Formats: sequence, C-alpha cells, structure tokens
Amino acid sequence: MISRQQWLFTKLVSGFSMAAAVAAIVLRIGYLMDRGSWLNTLTVLSGGVFGWTTGILFSAKTKAEDTKVPVFRAGAATFVGGFVVAKLDQVYDASFQDGVMSEQFLIGVLLFSTAFGIGLLFTFVGRLADDVFK
Repeated sequence: MISRQQWLFTKLVSGFSMAAAVAAIVLRIGYLMDRGSWLNTLTVLSGGVFGWTTGILFSAKTKAEDTKVPVFRAGAATFVGGFVVAKLDQVYDASFQDGVMSEQFLIGVLLFSTAFGIGLLFTFVGRLADDVFK
C-alpha cells in the first residue's frame, strides 16, 4: 500500500509536470504569434514573474512572514483598488479598434494571465508541499 507522503509526492510531481508542460506550450504559442515573438515572450515571462512574486508575498511560510503578509495584502489592495481600477477604463477603451476588441490586446491579456496563474500555482503549491513533507 502506498503511504500518504508517497501519494502526495506523486500528485505534486504530476501537477508540476503538467504546469511545466502548459508553461512550455504558452511560451511556444507566444513565440509563434504574429504580434512579435519578443513581445509575447516578454509578456509570458513577466506574467510568470508577477505570479511568482504574488505567490511568495501571499503565502506565508514562517511566523515572521505571517506577520508581514497582512501588510503586503493591504498595500496590494490599496494599489489595485486605487490606481489599477482607475486606469482599467482607459486600457479597455484603448483596446478597441473600429468597435471591435483588438486581437493583439486579447492575446497579450491571455498570455499574461495564463503565465501569472502558473507562476502563482507553482509558488503556492511548492510552499505548501514543503510544509507537508516536513
């Protein structure tokens, strides 16, 4: 019979393998799109880095980090609630060409959000798994 730790390790490895495959596919799609391979690749990489950073900031691992996380959350909520939301309408308006949403804008948003999600999940699951295997 398989132990709980072996089962969790198997799930962890398979999850990271699937996420790595999705990340490779997203990078490849970004490279092949017409918008410019360098811009799409940069969009994917920046989404991954922002997701990774967000995962670190919002998943406390130690008691010291646990006291700092609410401060980061409050700062991020203030930034998102103030600056980002105020600029969303301008970005939304600029994304339209002749009444139709620009394909280039949509590609960029989808590449960034997919990479952000992968970066966030990699970090969060990795930090969570570290606690499980102690």
